[in-house]
Amino acid sequence: MMFIVQVDYRNENERKRLDYIVGKWNNVIRKPDGYILEIEDEEAFSEILEEILSKFPPELVRAFRAEELKLGPERVQETRVYKLNKGIQETRTFLNFLVAKNRGIYLGKAGDAEIFDLYTRKGMVRAYITLRQEQGFTYVTLQYVGTEEAINKIMDDIEKEIRIFGEVP
Repeated sequence: MMFIVQVDYRNENERKRLDYIVGKWNNVIRKPDGYILEIEDEEAFSEILEEILSKFPPELVRAFRAEELKLGPERVQETRVYKLNKGIQETRTFLNFLVAKNRGIYLGKAGDAEIFDLYTRKGMVRAYITLRQEQGFTYVTLQYVGTEEAINKIMDDIEKEIRIFGEVP
């Protein structure tokens, strides 16, 4: 049995990560030459295939029926709230530094939360970061979604930095 895997990437860093994985598994992965076409309409598939076969020798053309598989390790969610004795702008600047340090990509906002994808050798974690000022303190809520191993790595790294930055017990 053969599997075909399609991976879309959003930037050069993600493409390089994929190249690393392909290189690591080069004894079992084959990157086909030519085109791979995704056609969902069965009638259009027949017409397209007929046209391709009229212009190319049949030994150069292969077609497969595919169905999408449910993928991925189990995703978990963790939330941490930190109380800091720093101003909200200073805290935002510090968190932006932590995001950059973890090769983060800003994805946008959802309500009050800023959304980032953070990367470790253990995998990618989506982080939702919310800041609020209350009674002279800044409260940081970090919600993580990803594999347990990747979340634990990111949380350990970020918690160490936050303690140094000025977490209030």
